[in-house]
Amino acid sequence: MNQYLGWFLLFCTFILISISAAEENDYYKLLGINRDATVKEIRKAFKTLAVKLHPDKNKDDEDADKNFILLARAYEVLKDPDSRKHYDLYGEQTPSTQFKKKYHSYSYYHDQFGIYDDDPIIVTLSRYDYEVNILDTNQAWFVNFYSPNCHHCHDLAPTWRKLAQELEGVIRIAAVNCEDDYKLCHQLNIRAYPTLLYYEKEFHLYEGLEYKGDRTLEALEDYVLSKLDVNLPDISSDNWTDLDTGNVPWLLFLCGDNPDCPERKPMLKLGTSLEGLVSVGVIREESLCEKLSSDYKNNPMILLQPSKSDSDGPSPLKMHTIEEYGSKTLEDILSKLPDPETVDEDQFKVSLIHCGRNSALCSSVHIVRYPTWGVLKAGGAFELHHGRDVLYEVANFAKESTKSKNFHALCEEDFYGIIKKGTPWFIDWYAPWCPPCRRLLPVLRKASQNFDSQKVQFGTIDCTSHVDLCRSQGINSYPTSILYNNSKTHHFHGSPDARSIIEYLDDMLNPTIVTLDQDNIGLLMRKPKKQLWLVNFQHPNCGACQSLESSWRQLAKQVTVPAVKIAQLDCSSNHDICNQMDIRGYPTIRAYPLDSSGLDNYEDYRGRRDLLSLKSWTFSLLPSSVESFTAVTLEAQVLTKKYILPWIIDFYAPWCGHCVEFEPSFRTVAERLEGIVRTGKLDCEKERIFCGKTLGITAYPTVRLYISPSKYYTIESLGVSDILKQVTEILEKQKEQHDHDEL
Repeated sequence: MNQYLGWFLLFCTFILISISAAEENDYYKLLGINRDATVKEIRKAFKTLAVKLHPDKNKDDEDADKNFILLARAYEVLKDPDSRKHYDLYGEQTPSTQFKKKYHSYSYYHDQFGIYDDDPIIVTLSRYDYEVNILDTNQAWFVNFYSPNCHHCHDLAPTWRKLAQELEGVIRIAAVNCEDDYKLCHQLNIRAYPTLLYYEKEFHLYEGLEYKGDRTLEALEDYVLSKLDVNLPDISSDNWTDLDTGNVPWLLFLCGDNPDCPERKPMLKLGTSLEGLVSVGVIREESLCEKLSSDYKNNPMILLQPSKSDSDGPSPLKMHTIEEYGSKTLEDILSKLPDPETVDEDQFKVSLIHCGRNSALCSSVHIVRYPTWGVLKAGGAFELHHGRDVLYEVANFAKESTKSKNFHALCEEDFYGIIKKGTPWFIDWYAPWCPPCRRLLPVLRKASQNFDSQKVQFGTIDCTSHVDLCRSQGINSYPTSILYNNSKTHHFHGSPDARSIIEYLDDMLNPTIVTLDQDNIGLLMRKPKKQLWLVNFQHPNCGACQSLESSWRQLAKQVTVPAVKIAQLDCSSNHDICNQMDIRGYPTIRAYPLDSSGLDNYEDYRGRRDLLSLKSWTFSLLPSSVESFTAVTLEAQVLTKKYILPWIIDFYAPWCGHCVEFEPSFRTVAERLEGIVRTGKLDCEKERIFCGKTLGITAYPTVRLYISPSKYYTIESLGVSDILKQVTEILEKQKEQHDHDEL
């Protein structure tokens, strides 16, 4: 008994030591950061510790080298979203004894590491967030690609910082460390350092304009200002009454006979910075300047803003004098605009919440960092902003979020309530630091705007705040998007764009696919002989099955023949059925053909799994009145001998997508015109020389109506109704011509 007790105590001691070691080596705690820290916060924390704890500065500490290797390992793992995701899910799986001594000298971390990391204005971009920031329809970007070991890059750094200060609020000034992000720099063909790329609004990833001028502050600033597209209208007495001063604040430059009027540079900067908040104009008419401000020569900038009025007439204008242009001018103008209303927990409707005074409220919505921006939407949905705390990003988030009333941030209690209630929810499991997750969030907002909340609701769950919930639900990658509908779950594996998500949800909520299981497998077993069944035997963890999913749904929507049933069976939850049907791999696609019954008569599909191939195979299994020709038979039956009923021929190629799309329409035409014309088709891939040289067919599909061996008409439109109309008109003219000739 004592022996077992001894072993038990030893086991418990081992467990406690393991837990203690795991906590001690927690990479987030080592760096002193939150689990939702941004890459910039991770770099900044590491640099601070690297300078303090570097072995070169701690030679008396025999553990300094070992500790710094662990610190460097923590940084390497957490700065990369892929390795960070793996670490969050599974922890560190490489023993610390196998960590390589991979770090730079003290001087590197002190003088060269992250040249711009400490700058509050310059945005340090990486390959994980570069595209999502640059492809911004509301903001221009100027990006500096540098290397820490580049002498010219260090020379440019003070100028780049000064430029960021001068253009704060005008455009975004950014930097990319090509030593850390070589793949991004290589992708953008960056071959020298520093390289400066300018992205105008709505530019694409590879449309950056390389700046090749002088690298002085004045030259760089002039270049940027020359690219700005801002409206600075000239205002006079003639158009003064046209200004919308009753609803929009106006910043006016009073420049009539005034040598102290600001130059065009500050006008452009302020006009761009205030875009969407304040309109900006220039008055050169001296009498109007005098009328607006008798002191305009000393203070040539005024801010006009509408005041609240109880009367029904025009709102009175409030005028503010703006001091001489300088670094504080923008701040001065913004300070004169109305502030957001400050509210407490009981009044929580909009804007500012003091989490020190309302800690319970902030905790209830999982606020873990300050400041955090959130939107409480009409109808009760709530959402947090996970981008940077910069004006244009927060404003963009607020604009899009308020439109997305059917998009909620969820907690654990919300999730279990959804599961219990069983109503349809499309839930995205994510981590705020994960770049693909951040790219997906605006896509989900856009998709949510296409659905009424009565049909399906959208939600997000932050796995850094709800770690245990995510683990219990088997979330092992970010982002993971799942449709919960009653007791069934459906993983989304399509393209991360709004259109694909909308189509997916439409298909899942209005299914055209028969989902087979133990309860309804009898539908297949007892299928009528007049039905053709196509069944996809799949497994949710099978990558090829996930790739097939979208094509299979589209096949079910596009094949509208009543006799065809498109079905699927999940072998993970119906293992016994799949075993009995001898399913040995996934996905397995089987056809249970017409004129058959039971499960023994089937045909396995072994072709490509794209939509066109599947669709072509499906129609090959159906009977058709369309006759298949070869060059020889077409020559004999259509191009040589006389016939009473005209022929309409489809010249096609199997690889031609339009041909495959057209085939169902041609079958419909054949049915509608049965007894009036005869229909046929010729594979021009097999009969290439005959189609090209003999018949002059140069495009597929080509449809011809043969009245006789020597006379034909090419049908231009390929819509069913258009073909029927054109064929009918041609045949009527032919009849009229025939009757006329007989007379």
